[in-house]
Amino acid sequence: MPVENKEANVRQTYLALRVAIVLLVGLLFLTILAQLVFVSLNCWQTSISAYYFTSVRPVFVGSLCAVGACLIIYRGNNDYENTALDYSGFMAFIVAFVPTGRDTACPPTNGPDEQEIAVAVGTNVGALLAIGVIATVITLAVPALRQDRRSPSKLYSLASVFVTLALLIVGIVMYVWQRPFFLKYGHLGAAVALFVGIVLVVVLNAVFAAKPYKHWYFGVAIAMVLVLVLGLALILSDVRHWALWLEALLIAMFAAFWIVQTVELGTEVNRAEAGTSDPGHGA
Repeated sequence: MPVENKEANVRQTYLALRVAIVLLVGLLFLTILAQLVFVSLNCWQTSISAYYFTSVRPVFVGSLCAVGACLIIYRGNNDYENTALDYSGFMAFIVAFVPTGRDTACPPTNGPDEQEIAVAVGTNVGALLAIGVIATVITLAVPALRQDRRSPSKLYSLASVFVTLALLIVGIVMYVWQRPFFLKYGHLGAAVALFVGIVLVVVLNAVFAAKPYKHWYFGVAIAMVLVLVLGLALILSDVRHWALWLEALLIAMFAAFWIVQTVELGTEVNRAEAGTSDPGHGA
């Protein structure tokens, strides 16, 4: 295959991944909207995650897993962004596989019972952690899957693999010996880690991008912080649907960030090729 065709295919793959993530987020939002309008307009779930227990469940689980896979596969602009994307992507699988608590205020729909959930979590999360370890070992054994060996950040790239392996082992220990704790807090912990990773990605783009995109990224980062502060205020004021609005706003802002990055990079693989890096920080 001619070199130019290979490069075009790589660029098209990167662009398709970026577009796919936005479309998957849109799919989740539209499905929840359809659930609200046509099924349960008079009873909103208290969080997006609670829609796991409604007819939205297939889309909720499928879109989260697909977004998680895209984030892991997608190569960030630098090692730091790539690490944050990988961790957020993995956490998306945990959020999908370990459901939140059931919203008892709304009438029961078609969700599984507690025993079925425990069995499903035991099967799915066990397989996920095992695959995570295998994938990390493969990354360790195949240098081509990490940062270029000639890069100054080679040490960081290698260290991040060992840290990932250590975290996975800790996760397996908790999964095996602290299963009730994992069932109770696994979803919340993974969701928080997912959003922390996303916020970090936005901040990194604000630091490394050049004008005018730097301003857009800083704007999204500031908006996310303000939403988190608003979320804390809603919690303290005991607003019933605070989690629903908090999750919806953060996901929407992540989609907005991803659209801006897609516009910035266009069909290029990364910021260095697009020529939109901040000269003061490089790529």
